[in-house]
Amino acid sequence: MRGKPTLESARAAAFKESESLEGSSCIKIEGYNFNQGVNYSELLRSMISTGFQASNLGDAIQVVNQMRSFPGFWLEFWHARCL
Repeated sequence: MRGKPTLESARAAAFKESESLEGSSCIKIEGYNFNQGVNYSELLRSMISTGFQASNLGDAIQVVNQMRSFPGFWLEFWHARCL
């Protein structure tokens, strides 16, 4: 059956062996543990390691928190909105 993929070649193309990320700078992806109850601050903090889209949300939350801690942020924020 030349030219037609076999089941084995399809498996080889689709399933690759995992690589260990131990010792790398990658964040371990894991979700929030709801068995501990709901702590909204911790839930938002866990977004950084929940998955691709949630990780981006977690990064954005960190940036907003850094902005909020900047001296004069609220003054500039309200000044821009009210004028």
